[in-house]
Amino acid sequence: MQLGDQTVTFVTITEGPPDRNGYPTQIRTETDVHGCLFRPIDVDEKAGLFEIATEVWKATCPPEPVALAATAAGEVKHVGLTYQIIGGVQPFYDLDGEIRHVAVVCRRQVG
Repeated sequence: MQLGDQTVTFVTITEGPPDRNGYPTQIRTETDVHGCLFRPIDVDEKAGLFEIATEVWKATCPPEPVALAATAAGEVKHVGLTYQIIGGVQPFYDLDGEIRHVAVVCRRQVG
């Protein structure tokens, strides 16, 4: 089922071999999911010594395995921008008990 015409990239981050200081390295695996709808939910801007804008976006995606397995440790990329996943994913079911789509809430801070 296609929910939109956008493509988002899910970035899964796993631990790799330790670096020369003994700290684990990060291995980033990118997987594209087609047929998504990616839209803004909220924007908040704090003015002060530094101006920081926080954007909250929601990705509604088909129930692809990479979307269902996404966690708060991962990221979502869309049109070259990177967003941090907030919390986990929320699957939505149809009347037959099958997963219809997955919602992923993301955040990006600029400033």
